Amino acid sequence: MTQTLLSSRLTLRELEPSDLTAVFNYSSQPEYARFLPHPHAASIEDFKPIFEDITSNQEGSYLWGICLSSNHQLIGMIQITIDEPTQATLHYEIAPQFWNKGFASEAVRTVIAWTFENLSQVNYINGDTHYKNIGSQRVMEKSNMSKIKTEVVNWDKFPEPVELFYYQIKRP
Repeated sequence: MTQTLLSSRLTLRELEPSDLTAVFNYSSQPEYARFLPHPHAASIEDFKPIFEDITSNQEGSYLWGICLSSNHQLIGMIQITIDEPTQATLHYEIAPQFWNKGFASEAVRTVIAWTFENLSQVNYINGDTHYKNIGSQRVMEKSNMSKIKTEVVNWDKFPEPVELFYYQIKRP
């Protein structure tokens, strides 16, 4: 079971099967998938196995639903996954109507702090983003993550290779 985390405006809590519709509703918006390697699901039936896979309790993975504390509305998800003995990878998403309001930065800072406080083996947290995703770059920079490299990858969704920016924060 994932521990509930609180920040000034957010509650990060374990995802529940009843969150399927809320996650599908924001992730099916075209602007949501603009910088992701896969297209958005066309129907909730197509999305259900994806959601079940995301929410399966995988060893070394911690997943939270990002909710507004004021009304408990689910607005996104955030996950930290242990990749190597001393490194973890951070993934996060926010519903498009909540972009540019500081919620992603608040959630990322909360999870980074939790990771360094509770997972003593983790010395580095990594994240990546599409080079055109300025918002995600800003989230990582505001969370004291530093850009460490650029890499060109192939995504089936795009005909041309895609440039990714990689960020990292070291345990203080």
